[in-house]
Amino acid sequence: TLADTAMVLACGGAVGEMIPVGTVTLDTQFLRPASGDHIDAEAEIVRAGRGMIFARCTLIAYPAGKPVATATATFAR
Repeated sequence: TLADTAMVLACGGAVGEMIPVGTVTLDTQFLRPASGDHIDAEAEIVRAGRGMIFARCTLIAYPAGKPVATATATFAR
């Protein structure tokens, strides 16, 4: 859920305003157990087209600073 939400917010940042998008695909790879104080989500847009937006996200556990999961998603505009 955190990765999906972060990528939706990145979609809004990529187009300059919050727009309605629907998650078409979401693929998550869990790398290790999450432990620590908090988890940050770093999302980026790979490509933003007229009809589809492609994104990826890394979830990082702190204070260790190690990635615990990565996700890729496709969104319909």
